[in-house]
Amino acid sequence: MNKNWKTVLQYLFPLLGVFLVVLFYTLARSGIQHTIVIMTMVLVVLFSALFAGMGPGLTAAVAAALSYNFFFIPPVRTFAIASPEDAAAFVVFLVSAMIVGALSASASRQRREAENRKKEIEKLFELAKELIEIPRHPSNAVQIADHIVKIFGLEYCGIHVPSGKGKWKHVSLSSGFPRNLRLPGPADFRDLTLDSIIDEQDKQVRYRMMRTPDGLVGMIAFRAGEIPDHTISTIASLVTLAFQR
Repeated sequence: MNKNWKTVLQYLFPLLGVFLVVLFYTLARSGIQHTIVIMTMVLVVLFSALFAGMGPGLTAAVAAALSYNFFFIPPVRTFAIASPEDAAAFVVFLVSAMIVGALSASASRQRREAENRKKEIEKLFELAKELIEIPRHPSNAVQIADHIVKIFGLEYCGIHVPSGKGKWKHVSLSSGFPRNLRLPGPADFRDLTLDSIIDEQDKQVRYRMMRTPDGLVGMIAFRAGEIPDHTISTIASLVTLAFQR
């Protein structure tokens, strides 16, 4: 699905939920208690924040508060509020709904982040297991890049070691690695604290130095997509250890 359409739907469904709540209770029998209406709308806000995020959750909160004012607070069918008690109820409802939306979105984000970290750790552990066998079977070194691509879902990966005269020797290239990719030479990493370069033409391509206390071991090139930088650093560290064993 197009990213723009996905964003539109994330905001549309909370508004649709508020609309359905209003439609149901306005068509229901007269004398419905406002507490039930409020609780139902708060549930819409809660689920919007949990499943769509902070923005849609707060949007649902504002839409719910305005709808509650317009359809249920006297005088109905207007945004005017007749009594101070109703005005206070409206403010309390709006603030409460926004707090519920914000807290729910935060809890949902933390849960997703924890799940992503767990998946990353599992992938790194799987890569570590693959790399452990390399010292026993040096011929498998050429397969490292393919292992990394398979485990982390990359488009391609390449591992290179210095060969002198500012050139690189290709130790392990995954299938799909572009042979015409311009690799930054060791001279491009003049600053010893600089371990990563992002390709100017393709921002998803990253070059990571592989270093040990004894000096430069090599370089690993990824087309990494959405993989966090700290995960790339860990991959490079694991590969560095494998080459040093």
